Amino acid sequence: MKGIVIGAGQSLYDENVIDTIVKLKEKDDPVLKDVVLLSTDRTLKYVLDQGIIPEYCGIQENLYPATRYGVTDYLKIFFDHDIVRKHASEITLYSAQALRWQRTKILTAMGFKMVRFNRHGCGGNLKPVIHTCGHCTMALVQIARYILKLDKIAVIGMDMDNSTSWKLYENTPIAQNMAQNTIRKTASDFVDTGKPVYNLTRKGVYHCRGVVETNIEDFLNDNVQWYR
Repeated sequence: MKGIVIGAGQSLYDENVIDTIVKLKEKDDPVLKDVVLLSTDRTLKYVLDQGIIPEYCGIQENLYPATRYGVTDYLKIFFDHDIVRKHASEITLYSAQALRWQRTKILTAMGFKMVRFNRHGCGGNLKPVIHTCGHCTMALVQIARYILKLDKIAVIGMDMDNSTSWKLYENTPIAQNMAQNTIRKTASDFVDTGKPVYNLTRKGVYHCRGVVETNIEDFLNDNVQWYR
């Protein structure tokens, strides 16, 4: 099985990977039969608006109001939409233990099937421990690899370059630290498993050891050749 993780970087909106998936789904193309789609919390509404229902979504923090950035409640921003409520029962939502029970109760009432995972550094006894590197896209890459046991994992919009969602961290070291941790973890996972992450978009800084750059057609059709 293959997995495609949909992150919120600018390349998600500027490159045509989502359009390609939509066209393949409209044709009921068999190339998608063994593909699992995973959306971050931030991208879920956008993905649903495009006509794509991901099998999984992920939350790696409490989504609590971040007032110092001038942002209100993230849970409301990401999930309080008619289209999300319409499809919630079709989606399994992985959440880290940082998500408080009051917040979990809201999402369960919407219809999501909730599954908790153990985010590294937050305590808890669940196995395996998921190294999110501080952001939801990497959390889903790790969930796809270590919990869902998907054989090949690709990413869209994993830019980590202060675009769209990361714009909040502009002129702070937070984005740089998350990017560096993600690059290091990607490299170490590649050494441990021998399996790369396939990057289907080109913007941003996620181009490193353990990442293979390709396009969605070649990824879906197993036409990617790479060398360790």
